[in-house]
Amino acid sequence: MTSEQVLGHLAYKIANATVNPFPFPHIYVPEIFPWPFYEEIRDQLPELADYKGNVDGKYKSRVFNDAKLPLLDPLRGKDFTNIACHPFRDKISKRFGGSFEAGTDLRLVSDAKDYSIGPHTDAPNKVLSFLFYLPHSNEIGHLGTSIYLPIDQTFRCEGGPHYPYENFVKIATMPYMPNSLFAFFKTNFSFHGVEPITMPVRRDVLLWNLYGKK
Repeated sequence: MTSEQVLGHLAYKIANATVNPFPFPHIYVPEIFPWPFYEEIRDQLPELADYKGNVDGKYKSRVFNDAKLPLLDPLRGKDFTNIACHPFRDKISKRFGGSFEAGTDLRLVSDAKDYSIGPHTDAPNKVLSFLFYLPHSNEIGHLGTSIYLPIDQTFRCEGGPHYPYENFVKIATMPYMPNSLFAFFKTNFSFHGVEPITMPVRRDVLLWNLYGKK
């Protein structure tokens, strides 16, 4: 498929997605890519030997790949950044006013048995997080990213630490389904995480992030 076809499909799906405002602005979009493009991504996923572990040990049982596949070039440019910002444009404008200095990254991650990540809000300079789910089937849909509320609902976090699950209530899980997207606008209340994985599995996700500062 051409880049124009992929970006056109993404623009349609993302611009027409319903933004759920609570507890932080987020969308969940099925069939986010054209299916032939999704199958190409699946076919070209690197072998696990081409992923690297994190150097600080912060993410047990998660490995990373720089996602240099030429196939993913449509996600690297300003056109996709503009598409990604569309559902959250009012929130972005309120946070930054006019223009802001922006940066993006794109990477593949693969999670295995014993992976988990406690409730957190993401890095302080994060603006948007896009998680493209890449499973081969719908058999492990329960392994999606969960949304949490702190038991102390006055609690806020600018970003950084991961917190114990027992201090939060899980209120939703975004289904880890083939060719789906979970995306959100980062706030000091955007607590999300992944419950401990207790089964042998390869949980593949394509991450696209937008960072910004005034």
